[in-house]
Amino acid sequence: MIRFYQHPEFKQNYLSWQRFQDFFNGDNEQIKKYLHRYALEDNSIDGKRAWEQRLGRSYYVNFCEPIISIWISLLFKKPANISQVLDVFTEDELENIDGNNTPLDLFIRNFATEYLKYGKAFMFVDAPTGQSRSAEEDEELGLRPYGEIWTPLEVPDWEIETINAVNRGDFNAIHQQFIRIPPRQSLNEEPRLELVRREAKMTDQGYTVTIYKAMNEQMSTSNMTPEMLFALGLQPETAWVQDGDPIVIPEITEIPAVCGDDRSWLKEVQPLCERYYNLDSNHDNIIYFQGYARIAIATNQTLASIMPASESTMMRLPEGATVTQITAEDPTASEKNRADIRNMIFRVGLNQPRQLDGSSQQVQSAETIREEREFTLALAKETVSDIENLVNQFVEYWAMFKRRPDYEGKIELNKDFSSEDYNEFIQLYTAFADRRALYPTASKQLDKMLIEYLKVPETVQAEINQEIDNTAAVTPGATATIRNTLLGTL
Repeated sequence: MIRFYQHPEFKQNYLSWQRFQDFFNGDNEQIKKYLHRYALEDNSIDGKRAWEQRLGRSYYVNFCEPIISIWISLLFKKPANISQVLDVFTEDELENIDGNNTPLDLFIRNFATEYLKYGKAFMFVDAPTGQSRSAEEDEELGLRPYGEIWTPLEVPDWEIETINAVNRGDFNAIHQQFIRIPPRQSLNEEPRLELVRREAKMTDQGYTVTIYKAMNEQMSTSNMTPEMLFALGLQPETAWVQDGDPIVIPEITEIPAVCGDDRSWLKEVQPLCERYYNLDSNHDNIIYFQGYARIAIATNQTLASIMPASESTMMRLPEGATVTQITAEDPTASEKNRADIRNMIFRVGLNQPRQLDGSSQQVQSAETIREEREFTLALAKETVSDIENLVNQFVEYWAMFKRRPDYEGKIELNKDFSSEDYNEFIQLYTAFADRRALYPTASKQLDKMLIEYLKVPETVQAEINQEIDNTAAVTPGATATIRNTLLGTL
């Protein structure tokens, strides 16, 4: 039996990466583990009941995904220039780079999304195990490379060369962990999950790929979720066994894995979103309990005598009775706090720290606008340049599998951003401003521009635009009057 472990960097960043994933994906059930518990929601019967009720009512509003999508739309507004690499990618490969019908341009955008989301992402080139003697024979047999994108959560361990100056910084070995459903003889068999690690490693024989399966008695349980199974694979106690013989490809001189390693663009945004989620839950809790506002009377009267008294126009109370009114809470302060956090999320996420709130009577100076425009466009150009370098490393590995080790063709990403691009970018930011509802017509037009800018499919876009047109405008800052029918009769 074999044991595997976690790289120190993986251990250090695992919880942060998990948070970025959860808040980006926006699954309401997964996100509930980040809800903070009130002191009154203790382990008593009433405390547990209150906690369970609030868990059921709380709903997560996803801001992380729109922020990353806005950046991706700016960075990839214009298509990449692939004219120099058409001799290494076939037409079929350009339209299906990963075996899942993903075009090359979308594959690059997907990688960029993971790169911005986590601050670390991988592109990997894989190929079938069939043996051939030439690139022409590979093509005749239908043997071709495939591209994969790995998130950092899928790569628990690796080793990078630090001594040999020639290969310094290259991977000596890397592990990818994933879950698969093994082939079945018939659909009469129940599908089962299998935890797998793929080890890519440089050996004396050359590039070597070995597959390992987890062998743990707990994994035979039918009620284990994929998340539970994957987490079990990260434990050192889990035993692994080799699945088949290693695959050795002598022609490949490097591990064909590209790693983009920088800083997550959600690093400051995610904590704000987590704070907003808890504030939003608290606000909903306040609104929910408005319906319980009531008047309590402490008296020694019997229930039978109280009931007819409560139905009378004039209520008669016994001498010495204590009347206590449980008033409704004013949600104004809570709403203002939520609005401030919402505005801060997009100011931070879109790098517009000096952008004025929509309710402000002030106007940004021309100098401030110019500085923020230049900063944003410079950041966009720098980011696209980094992604372009990573993509071209991927192209080099792709060409290596096509038996062209010295390939020099490059993909060129657009880095020519204009003031018009920036203006559209700011319009997307403005579309999310809290006070935009003061101008309902402009608000709806900005929403439509956002949908068009994000390149939503036409059929979906028409449906969304219809929803926007049919939505009634809401006056910002207004709070609905909450009435209690019992209090209204007293």
